[in-house]
Amino acid sequence: MSNREFFKIMWTEDASDRSIDLDHFSLSFTYIRDWFTGNIFDWIVDYSHLLIYLSFALSITMIFRRTLNAKSGLGALFVVLLLWHQGENYTLAHLIFGPSVNPQFLNLGLAAVSLLGVGVTVVVKQWRTLDRIMIFSAQCTVVATTLLFHMLLVQTILPGWNFSIAWGNVAAVAVPSEMDRVCGESSLVCWQGDTFEPSAFNPYIRDQVRARIEMLKSEPIAELGTTFGSDNDLVSNGTMAVLVYKKGSHFWVIGDSRYGVRAHTVILRSFYILCAAAHSVWLFGALGLLWFHKRRFARRRSFAD
Repeated sequence: MSNREFFKIMWTEDASDRSIDLDHFSLSFTYIRDWFTGNIFDWIVDYSHLLIYLSFALSITMIFRRTLNAKSGLGALFVVLLLWHQGENYTLAHLIFGPSVNPQFLNLGLAAVSLLGVGVTVVVKQWRTLDRIMIFSAQCTVVATTLLFHMLLVQTILPGWNFSIAWGNVAAVAVPSEMDRVCGESSLVCWQGDTFEPSAFNPYIRDQVRARIEMLKSEPIAELGTTFGSDNDLVSNGTMAVLVYKKGSHFWVIGDSRYGVRAHTVILRSFYILCAAAHSVWLFGALGLLWFHKRRFARRRSFAD
């Protein structure tokens, strides 16, 4: 139903009774709600990327300028708008580093350049200015909180979730008929055998599975299992919680992409929400304080004159 058709039938045809059709109104509200909730996290991700790239651009600008004014601030914002597209499809990172390199290296490079460059201007007394100190402080807190949230969520909580998800599928470690039934009911990707045949798994996951199998082969324990989480959301079917289990010389590989993707999505959304909130405080707080001091100094000069 188009918007024009919706607004056309939302009212009754009788001119004497222009009441609202509540059924259609309820349908429209549900559509708007679903559309909003379906897009809000994309907006948060974009906003978080905007803030971190803005901090990089402002820091790099302050390497070459002693003070920050409206013209240089708009120039930094223009650069951010160019880099903003990188946060969606990593085109710029792939252009610089190639498609086989993690595109997050671009962000690491920008962080290193901005911190080192502005840090030098703050350390050297004759180059030090209030503007550089404020932007450097904001950049440090942006990078620090990003690393903190990444360590807490991605490197600590997410592996624990993947561990629980993978071991929750241990019922699939069974004879072939039972394994096929469990894996079919739970939408799992499963394999068992003495020699690993990786055709059912993503190439990114295969090497990790082979490494776990070799590790289990080296263990003297006859029955043993291990887990890992593959969280590469840049390739198809690259996000999965995997259980690798051995009994003697026989192995099982049980992959759960359904709950693996859910866990990854929750962690990713939490990471960007926290980053967006924290970076807003640090960045706009620093710019607000800088504007306040500039205004205060300008008033003092006007009174002195």
